[in-house]
Amino acid sequence: MVEELNISKTEYIAYLECPLKFYIIKSLNQNKPYGPRGERDYDSFPEEAKEGMNWHSWFEEFYENEINVLVRSTPRGKNTQETKIMEQFFLLEQKRYQENPKYWIPIKKEFYIQTDKYRGQIDRVDQLNEEKEVRIVEYKKRPKALDEQELLFYANLYTEKYPEEHVSEIANYYYLKGNYVLKKLTIEMLDRFKEKIVITQEEILKPNWKRAKNCSEQTKCKFRFICQGLTIPRKAMKK
Repeated sequence: MVEELNISKTEYIAYLECPLKFYIIKSLNQNKPYGPRGERDYDSFPEEAKEGMNWHSWFEEFYENEINVLVRSTPRGKNTQETKIMEQFFLLEQKRYQENPKYWIPIKKEFYIQTDKYRGQIDRVDQLNEEKEVRIVEYKKRPKALDEQELLFYANLYTEKYPEEHVSEIANYYYLKGNYVLKKLTIEMLDRFKEKIVITQEEILKPNWKRAKNCSEQTKCKFRFICQGLTIPRKAMKK
């Protein structure tokens, strides 16, 4: 039955955070076709989400002009924080260019992938060498508990789609602090993740309508008002 369920990175992380949150998302997205994010009207999005999307666009466009790392041409931001974010990214990318100019430009940016089982949009893929080893990079404002799970999801998805390439590194770039948190990806790590996600998919199909144990603490959850108005079946409450 697991083979019949296609799960996105967002859905997977939502389930780990709170099973009920996952089912609410699935219900709201019923009959919507799978595919890349594409053009969206972000006016109704929370300010933090809109800010994050704007920075994703800025990081993506940074690589369109190689002059950005050859001379200090990074544009100034509207305020001190924006300028700092741009400057930090410039310095790290300049160093990366100097160390490996041949593979500095990412081979994929804002890249949507879908297989029979999984789907998602990866922020950046870097080629590391002629052996087709690659690094998957995700841009984040600040660290969160499930950041590594997101990267492992993408590494698994990318490996399924492109078995001829080898994901040897996974990294988050936290743009508020201006630092990469990079980890070598081993076969053992990926195998453990594959076991975990299969178990998760089996749980999803039961279904498992439970609120997260720390639900009262999730004050920023945008579904909390929907959740509070739901009557959860007794069987699910007992699980």
